[in-house]
Amino acid sequence: MKLGHVKLGTVKLGWFAAWCFLVVGFEKNAFAQGAPHTALTNRDLALDGTAALLTPGRSLFRVFGDSRYGLSDSWELRSTLLSWLLLWPNAELRQRLFQMPEGFVVSADYGLSLPTGSARLLQGYLFPTNEVSGEKPGFASVPHAGIRLSVPRARTWITSTLDLRFRVPLSGNMPEALGTYAPLGLTYAAYTTGYRASASVAYRSRLSRRTELDLALLGDRTGERSGGELSPLFLGGHAQILLKLGAAWSLNVGGTLYNYDQGASRVTISSDGAAKRERVRQVDLYPSLDLAWLP
Repeated sequence: MKLGHVKLGTVKLGWFAAWCFLVVGFEKNAFAQGAPHTALTNRDLALDGTAALLTPGRSLFRVFGDSRYGLSDSWELRSTLLSWLLLWPNAELRQRLFQMPEGFVVSADYGLSLPTGSARLLQGYLFPTNEVSGEKPGFASVPHAGIRLSVPRARTWITSTLDLRFRVPLSGNMPEALGTYAPLGLTYAAYTTGYRASASVAYRSRLSRRTELDLALLGDRTGERSGGELSPLFLGGHAQILLKLGAAWSLNVGGTLYNYDQGASRVTISSDGAAKRERVRQVDLYPSLDLAWLP
């Protein structure tokens, strides 16, 4: 059953109930044990998601998102560990370019990934054309570069990002763009369409000693999809609750709403009785869940 067809009200109610249960349960347990609320005093967890770098020598691990390691005051190493299990090697360096005592931070990202192994592993599911023809997806690297700017405002942070990923073909023929769910299509977009340009503006606010709220507006532009038949523009909004489970753990629960062209169409009847098929953009909601650990 497609997630985009689940009633939006039902999904919202389910996420809200789960969040309330977790917040009340952990707050009650902390007070019952007399545990101090140390989670948000941990700088590295509190600033995760902004342009700030990790403290040198510290690590932050995520199940689905980017894991991080602080190399120095100016450099940080990042990688999505789950991608390595799917034969998708990837690594990224983040450099702090500028920081003011008031907290204003500007950083730059430089990365490289090799998605071909993952595409060949999943070609029977995501690339059916290659599976039928027997031709393996071509080998390519995907470099990327980006810039991130974060501005603190009392109990909030505002972070803007610009990012560009592009394909460098090395051998073989590149597979066609995925005409499927937005998260998967965007994940492989640079590899299948040639490039992916992304921009976002995110807002983070502290709700309590153990919870924070993230809101973001997202925009992505890819290369041609299906020979120019599908629109390359993806628009979205993201919301998530960050629940601090202790000084070293954080649980992220949320979802992303995408507006994009997945090839959907509808038939309209004009006043003279003529039928006409029109293309329409889809709006789908995709839940997300991640766990972060800062040893």
